[in-house]
Amino acid sequence: MGFEANLEPDIDGDIAIRFSNSEEFGRFVAEAVELLSGDEVVRIGSGCLATLGRHAATLICDRSG
Repeated sequence: MGFEANLEPDIDGDIAIRFSNSEEFGRFVAEAVELLSGDEVVRIGSGCLATLGRHAATLICDRSG
């Protein structure tokens, strides 16, 4: 997907993705929503942070390539 971000693995297997600016964050969220179906949720937090479940992260990698 071509984004520069910091990955922060979570204790329960989720992956937090923190972006350095809101433009990159917005592009990621828009593209992630296009790649995922309704049951694969991307959680949005403050400070340019998106959290993906392990399954959603795998699907994004598979579908974006």
